[in-house]
Amino acid sequence: MILVAVGAGPEAEEEARRRWTEEKPDEYFFLEVYASAVVEHLTTLAGAGFATGRSKRQMAVLPHYSPGYPEWDIQEQPCLLDVLKRTRSERFPSSVEVFDSGMLRPKKTQLAAFGLTRHTDRLQRLTSLVPCERCSFGPCQYRRAPYRKAPRKRGRAD
Repeated sequence: MILVAVGAGPEAEEEARRRWTEEKPDEYFFLEVYASAVVEHLTTLAGAGFATGRSKRQMAVLPHYSPGYPEWDIQEQPCLLDVLKRTRSERFPSSVEVFDSGMLRPKKTQLAAFGLTRHTDRLQRLTSLVPCERCSFGPCQYRRAPYRKAPRKRGRAD
């Protein structure tokens, strides 16, 4: 497993806060969404970078998973951050902290785990994966596929 901390930095949060204070809600909203997209993109790039070195060893890097995703309690975020801080040889570029609620500061920060496997024959190609299959947000209007871990409906026995 490879653990990472990825963030848009405290500057993104401060700039969004400044726009809100200046009563520019549209610019605030854009910056919030943009910072979230930056974090997701950086996380994806990290996974791709890890995959490059692993393919020579006949290993594959699995898609990332984070506290707060289905079946991983957000309350485990402090433990994961502690492991990251204890095992790094260098300090983070900026301070990262976690509240009792599990929320991170700066708020556009994500802790993620990438699994590693040698069972490459059991994997789907990344291009054929559908994110909706791993998302438990049921009422999503953009859902393209059923959630894979959704409880199966049982028929009535008459």
